[in-house]
Amino acid sequence: MIEKSKIRQSNIELLRIVLMLMIILHHLMVHGLTIGPLDAARFGKDWPILFLNSMVIMCVNTFLFISGYYGIEIKLKSLISLILQIVFYSVVIGFVFHLLKGTPYNIVYSLFPISTTTWWYATNYMALYLLAPLLNRGVALLNKHQLLFILAGLFYFNCISGALFGTLNTNHGYSLFNFIFLYLLARYLNKINISPSKNLSFLLYGACVLLLFGLLFLAALIGKGEWLTLIFAYNNPLVIASCVFLFV
Repeated sequence: MIEKSKIRQSNIELLRIVLMLMIILHHLMVHGLTIGPLDAARFGKDWPILFLNSMVIMCVNTFLFISGYYGIEIKLKSLISLILQIVFYSVVIGFVFHLLKGTPYNIVYSLFPISTTTWWYATNYMALYLLAPLLNRGVALLNKHQLLFILAGLFYFNCISGALFGTLNTNHGYSLFNFIFLYLLARYLNKINISPSKNLSFLLYGACVLLLFGLLFLAALIGKGEWLTLIFAYNNPLVIASCVFLFV
């Protein structure tokens, strides 16, 4: 059952830990094992990895969804702390990679990771953080029908024309536009105070995973390896749906 309280809940904290592990696993598969190119032969060999990635691909979206459901409140101390943490890790990690692997070390990029998009998530999250009060106020003033209408329009631009044609520079969901959509979707679910069945939600999450894997199989079967990026896009409707059901 979805709670409206902003008090920290152990189940949500546990979900954050699980999501962190999912993100690590996802990056190990994508960057370590290098998923793709997708074809029948590669699918036959890599299907366990592809299936596992279908289970964890929604992890980043779910982090955003949690922020949206409970709402972001700007606090100067928290904002400064977040910026300092991002800069610290940018400088340290850049320097470590330079020492161990000889990677070029650009001090400007290290000191300004948000402006230079050193990490796409940090840049987009900071922009969302600053927009959050405006979004929160808008959600509070709109009624449920108005908000649903706006979400339907944003869904089309983000998940249909955005996913298929890159409308509004949605960049497969690696964008501020997708962050705003997820945030507002979560705020909407908080506003309507739905109480879905956990068992049904778990089954629907599993169905999304199987559909994602089925699309990968179809793409490999008909020789459409380029579909891999679209299927695992963060603004794929199935990825967003699995995020919602996992959160529930």
